[in-house]
Amino acid sequence: MVIICSYLLLSSHGTWVAPAFVNSFILFYIASNLALYFADDRLFDSTYFYSPIVIFDTFYVTVSLVISGQVATDFYLAYFLIIILSTIWQDFRGLIVIALLATILYGYFLFRTTLIDDPSVYLRVPFLFVISLFYGYFVQIARSEKALKEQAEQEAEDMAMVQTLSQSLPASLDYRQIIGTVRGRITNVVRAARLYVIIVDENRDSSRGFVFEGGEGADPLPRQVELQQFPIVQECILKRSPVIQRNVSAKLFSQEAPRDPRDFSFPMSAAIPILFRGELHGVILLGFSEAQRLLSSRELQFCQIVAFATAIALSNAKKYEELQIEAQRRQKIAEQLAEANRLKSEFLANTTHELRTPIAAVVG
Repeated sequence: MVIICSYLLLSSHGTWVAPAFVNSFILFYIASNLALYFADDRLFDSTYFYSPIVIFDTFYVTVSLVISGQVATDFYLAYFLIIILSTIWQDFRGLIVIALLATILYGYFLFRTTLIDDPSVYLRVPFLFVISLFYGYFVQIARSEKALKEQAEQEAEDMAMVQTLSQSLPASLDYRQIIGTVRGRITNVVRAARLYVIIVDENRDSSRGFVFEGGEGADPLPRQVELQQFPIVQECILKRSPVIQRNVSAKLFSQEAPRDPRDFSFPMSAAIPILFRGELHGVILLGFSEAQRLLSSRELQFCQIVAFATAIALSNAKKYEELQIEAQRRQKIAEQLAEANRLKSEFLANTTHELRTPIAAVVG
């Protein structure tokens, strides 16, 4: 592009600008491009650095075309049209195809309708192609930077949510409060139609579990179910890893589902194990009503983090419940011992009284 613009300025005829200004303009542009070779490559990753460069190049190219006076109105039309297409096209490969087609079409109509009396006419065709690649490249960089920025912001938001979750969940010792927190956090990110948390105690009875429904207005009391009814849950427990299945029956999880034929099955369901230190506490089951729904890696990773935090909370709640049961057992034993001690004292007092009464009568 530097060569083409310089040639247009040097070969201009009857220009209204002094030749000294034209030569200084060319030398300044060449020197500015040479200086970019010594710039750090990391600077080009910032829009604050390359945006002024793009603006300056646009200004230089437009001024070069105006000063040269060798192009007609149709070239300006094609020039600005390619700039517009370069800024709105999403795919860089598609942009290359569009640039090739636009350049070929312009060259075809140019050589069909224009008499070739100036060699500079041959520069117009590659000039348009180079311009389209130049602007398309920087537009793609800007879009990539924007996508990376949005991804970083999303990751920062997820990390803040995970940090809040890791602080709030383990601090809770109530099962219902834990389920409510899990429901709120997952719903904000994953947007599932139904959410269920199935609590399993492998040490006692691995064939049964308690289902907590996480939907709005759901019954806060758990339901005891047979796990053999839920193949997706059994597979998740067996593999101890996330499982995704299609067309999972909804009536197995909700007592109201058989009354509503629309909720007969979920087109896509996901089960995430609740694991902590190799101990399985249950499964988080998500039901999605969208037929083409796919879990992204970010959503799946977030669900696994929530499941891990839930496992810690459930482990703490389980230990707290066991401590409460042990405390109640010890309190009951202490009360029984106190009662036995009281009965023993009464028995000894009565025995002593009975023994002392005859002796006192004889001595007295």
